[in-house]
Amino acid sequence: MNKVLLFLGIVGLSFACTSENLEEDFELCDTTEMRYSMDIVEIFSASCLGCHDAIRNESTGAGIDLSKYDVVKAYVDNGHLIATIEHDDNFSAMPMGASKIEQCNIDKIKSWINEGAQNN
Repeated sequence: MNKVLLFLGIVGLSFACTSENLEEDFELCDTTEMRYSMDIVEIFSASCLGCHDAIRNESTGAGIDLSKYDVVKAYVDNGHLIATIEHDDNFSAMPMGASKIEQCNIDKIKSWINEGAQNN
């Protein structure tokens, strides 16, 4: 009798966990065709420019002004951008004193970099 109830419970749970329910729980992260001017600047504005924007701050965080594409591109090229936002042990974790930015945003930045990190 106990085995029958256990079996019915497992079968019931498997029907409750359908792909429809999973889609509601997880938002898809579209990383295709990332554009600096639209996608990356938006991420930086929300997560980085509070400290790393010379226009907003008299004292830009560590002298790094991520409001300028050429500065961002330099940090892309030397690998520091990804290392800092992924909290690599060999780099200062950014945002400083906070959790990582959302994985979807990290994936968007990586996609943009893999597509050539263009100023588009």
